[in-house]
Amino acid sequence: MSARPPRARHQVARFALVGLANNLLDLGVFNLLYLLQPTHDVTRLVGYNSVAVAVAVVNSYVWNTRWTFRQQIRPEGAARRRTLFFSYSVLKVFLNDTVLGVLAAALLTAHLLPAAAAGNLAKLLATFLTSVTSFLVMKFVVFA
Repeated sequence: MSARPPRARHQVARFALVGLANNLLDLGVFNLLYLLQPTHDVTRLVGYNSVAVAVAVVNSYVWNTRWTFRQQIRPEGAARRRTLFFSYSVLKVFLNDTVLGVLAAALLTAHLLPAAAAGNLAKLLATFLTSVTSFLVMKFVVFA
């Protein structure tokens, strides 16, 4: 007997919970790195961001594979799924880094906020802007 696929709203709710956990992990790693090595250097902030996003990507893969999209995953597509997921993730890291770099540079140059607040605001906006399409890419491309 096969498991019944989850309704779309349940899948969206699961994806949102995984996304929330990933965003907290991402922001936590970013801030831990910043706490260990405070900086005004945008290049270093982008480096911190890359590490933080990469950690969240691995977490996302594990949880989305084993929980969010579990019912629609076929074992024979595992290699393809991993390739698509990590290819999209590389693109997501690049876009996230680009948005963070541009926003952090603007915020730090304007001197409107302390460096830590400017870095976090840039991080939050970059995360939001690059996460908007994640559910659709995961549902209709990676885990299709």
